[in-house]
Amino acid sequence: MHKILLLFLALPHLAFSGGLSHWWRDTPGGNTISYESYADDHRVMVHCGQMYDVVKDYHRVIDHVERWYFYQNHVVGIYWENGVRGYFIFAEDNCTCLTFTDLESFERQKKAMGIEPVFCTRWYSTYWGILTGEGDFAEGLNRIPLYLLIFGLIIFALIQLIRTRFSPKNRINQFLLLAFCFIALRVWLDIHPQSF
Repeated sequence: MHKILLLFLALPHLAFSGGLSHWWRDTPGGNTISYESYADDHRVMVHCGQMYDVVKDYHRVIDHVERWYFYQNHVVGIYWENGVRGYFIFAEDNCTCLTFTDLESFERQKKAMGIEPVFCTRWYSTYWGILTGEGDFAEGLNRIPLYLLIFGLIIFALIQLIRTRFSPKNRINQFLLLAFCFIALRVWLDIHPQSF
């Protein structure tokens, strides 16, 4: 029984597909971040609006984003332009973007706007969240192993609970409770990618 559980824990790491070169995700504020790979260039871009939204004008706001975080309806991050590192603050509600060439003025502006996370900054440099959201065709393929893991854990948990007559003192039952808590935490973090 333990070998089957270990198989379900290892399955997602063995089955994830890599090398698929395009993705897009909706930001918490209703805009889009996308990745495109060309022959000689790789870009992460922040777009105003969503790809299929006719209300907002869908256009690129900033290219060559290196990493970013979400906080209080803003996307804050680092980008490269012509080989020079820059910093940006993108307001998601009105699609305005402030760019900075030096770190000191960037940090001052973040403090003045109150968009510096207090507890935890969740930096992203690639596609985030495998449980939720919309993306290209590969996203569904990436989620299948995780769904199989969750389904396998549910079946294993039911069999185990029936076998042990729902005993809270059983170590496997305690492990299953912990596993479901971690899955619930992961789902919550995928739904809410913001910093705190």
